[in-house]
Amino acid sequence: MATTPAGSGEKHEVDETSTTLFERLHGELVTEAEDLAASCGADVTVMAVSPRSGEPRVSHFGGGRIVEPAAVASMGLEEVVAMEERLLQLRQLVLRRIEEEQEKAKAAAKP
Repeated sequence: MATTPAGSGEKHEVDETSTTLFERLHGELVTEAEDLAASCGADVTVMAVSPRSGEPRVSHFGGGRIVEPAAVASMGLEEVVAMEERLLQLRQLVLRRIEEEQEKAKAAAKP
């Protein structure tokens, strides 16, 4: 008869908890990305790596084309710099939106 090592049930519970947390947060992130793409008219790609399987999950939102690595590799320096600047602007926009949502949540939580 095999015995179960002490604490193995706790590890399984932690794995399930982290997986559940990942699924919830991933769902929120995907929803926010979809909303951002719709409100800004931007193409947004979300890539998250599952803590359990290590497999990436990629979601694309927006109407534009998806930039392929080969296309970026063939770009000139000026194109890459312009793309990087645009990505930084979008990142700042996302961070501002996240901060706004956090402030709204804090305000709503106050009695």
